[in-house]
Amino acid sequence: MKHKINPVKKTFSSILRQISIASWILKLIPVPVDVLTAALMAKVVSHAAAGKVHAVLSASLILFAVVIGMKIFQTVTGILYEQAASKALHRCKITLYDIFLANPLSVLYRSGHGETIEKLHDDFNTVTGRDISLFPDFWVSIIRTAVYFVFLSVQSVPIAAVLFVISVLQVVPPVIVKKYMQQNYDDNRAVEAELTEYTVEGYYGFAAIKLYGLKDWWLNGLKSIHKRYLRIGSKCEATCAAENAMDAFVSNILRYGAYGIIGLFILYELSSMEVGVEAIALSGGFFGAVKTVFDSIPGFAVAKTAERRLSGWFTGVPTEKPAPLDDKIILENVSLSFGARIIFNHADAVIDTSKVNLIRGMNGAGKSTLLRLIVGLILPDEGYVTVCGGRAGQSRSPYHLFYLPQEDAVFRFSAREFYTMICGDPSEAVRYAHQFGLTDALLDQSSMDTLSGGERKKVFLSLAFAVDPSVLLLDEPANSLDDAGKKLLCRLLGERKSGAIVITHDEILNTAADVTYVV
Repeated sequence: MKHKINPVKKTFSSILRQISIASWILKLIPVPVDVLTAALMAKVVSHAAAGKVHAVLSASLILFAVVIGMKIFQTVTGILYEQAASKALHRCKITLYDIFLANPLSVLYRSGHGETIEKLHDDFNTVTGRDISLFPDFWVSIIRTAVYFVFLSVQSVPIAAVLFVISVLQVVPPVIVKKYMQQNYDDNRAVEAELTEYTVEGYYGFAAIKLYGLKDWWLNGLKSIHKRYLRIGSKCEATCAAENAMDAFVSNILRYGAYGIIGLFILYELSSMEVGVEAIALSGGFFGAVKTVFDSIPGFAVAKTAERRLSGWFTGVPTEKPAPLDDKIILENVSLSFGARIIFNHADAVIDTSKVNLIRGMNGAGKSTLLRLIVGLILPDEGYVTVCGGRAGQSRSPYHLFYLPQEDAVFRFSAREFYTMICGDPSEAVRYAHQFGLTDALLDQSSMDTLSGGERKKVFLSLAFAVDPSVLLLDEPANSLDDAGKKLLCRLLGERKSGAIVITHDEILNTAADVTYVV
């Protein structure tokens, strides 16, 4: 059975392939240079012990040239590599945003701030870091260990074997704390996402919190999350401190133990001074390479978890659908609940989008929820919602389905720029805007986030009638409009050939209605 490649890995690996190869090469080049440096150091010590001054100077100059040359090479190539890596990672980030925004509306609508930020930042860095850092470090460390071991074995098998055996002691700290580190990582990610979500919600509601005297309530909620965050953080700190302490203890054993053992080999003439110096020169790199191998193993597990978290965005991305087949919106056996609250219970309905349909009902009856079901922002628990022959939520342009919610989106660009981005030619939208009483100065010079609620509503209504969509959904469009704006809205709705679905409490829109529904 052919193994199916994870779409996250496939997407990022194709972009990062050249950077990953460059990382491999740049990490491999120092390996033979380290061996050469160790050999030169051994020559310097050997010549010095023999009193060969000229030979010491000659070998020292070569050693100096090799070390300086390697540092210059690493500096220059490091700068070039970082520049290329930054560009590749930027492409990956843009690709991730593109894939995220291509998801069904229901996925985007229910994405929490905290979870989304964690995925876009931490999970992204973890997954891309696997290709450009984790994999190269792991395999290059294995190669480095093998090269050092073979080189030392040619000189002295016992010394090579001893260095390898004592280097394996480094596996002890990761093995002991691995279970706790992974659990703490998962718990920490969850509470960080919750904290971000709570803070962002507060940011958007700070004015209301202040106005209604809810400061203590909000701060107590924040304190509660922080207590759990600190508790989990303390466990993480304790686990990290324990691992660091064990690492330091093992590192001292390795360093001084290796020196002592090599010294005993030389003392009892089981090895030459030259071989001993080579072993000491390579011991740090040898131990570091083995440690990197052990440290990388839990890193693969973390990267796998991050990949799994991101993969939800890479599946089920909709493709473009054919043109509408009819002008009906059909609800078939639709049920929807929010917790214990039942909104729709096996509801059936057929709405003709060629007519102006007014939807009325008490607050909280589910009118806005009905529009969100039609748009595809939320999915029913049971049943189906069909919009003009296709399932709700399929990829559609604003020319097919235009949805104007109660709260208008706020953008930091002018209305004319907005019209141009949507329509290409903004003239038709500007014409409607003029009918609503909006001036060219307001359309050109004012950022949409500085407009009043009524002005912003007129901007969006002008766009809605300009694009003339097959399905027009308006949720309380008369809110914030003056009397002249409401009368114009009624006239424009009556002139539409494709009709509309309008939620309203305003009696003035009754004159535009062909059909009225009560929820």
